[in-house]
Amino acid sequence: MKKTLSAIILGASLVVTGSVAADELQLPLAFSLEAHVIGMELVGLVPEGLRFDVHVDIELKGDRMFGGATGSAIDYLLVRHDGVLIADVRAIGVLVDGTPFAYSSQGIVGDPTIVPPLEAWLDPEFESPDMDLPYHLVMRFQTMAPQYAFVHYTVFGCRGTVNPGAGVVRFNCYSLAD
Repeated sequence: MKKTLSAIILGASLVVTGSVAADELQLPLAFSLEAHVIGMELVGLVPEGLRFDVHVDIELKGDRMFGGATGSAIDYLLVRHDGVLIADVRAIGVLVDGTPFAYSSQGIVGDPTIVPPLEAWLDPEFESPDMDLPYHLVMRFQTMAPQYAFVHYTVFGCRGTVNPGAGVVRFNCYSLAD
């Protein structure tokens, strides 16, 4: 019960404030993810901010089932008016044993005190900042393989960084069911 309550608190903290570290609750690392941007399309200015579709190749790392998994994803990225980036990612991939999987994740990138404001992103001369920005997200997996059905009963709380200039995303994820 204590572990479940801690997981709920962690999930709420990651979603609301990003202020509680998973390792503070001693949750085991489920996997790490590294993604590399392979393309980006400007959708344009929408009421909520500036929209991009960001295409990435992903690799999951770790000792558990996800180690060595690869795939691709699209991030329906929104740069809000206050400079905070909202990630809305859909991915598909395959585990090393050939099992297909999908995941969706939603997260917050950055801190408005260090992320360029929306107006900067609209400048034709703008170059994405080459710096690691904090990235907090929640991830949910799906697969048809019965041996991995447990992924349908948890969400993963993740934290890491994204470097828009280098086009690299790195984060660690913890099962909130562990």
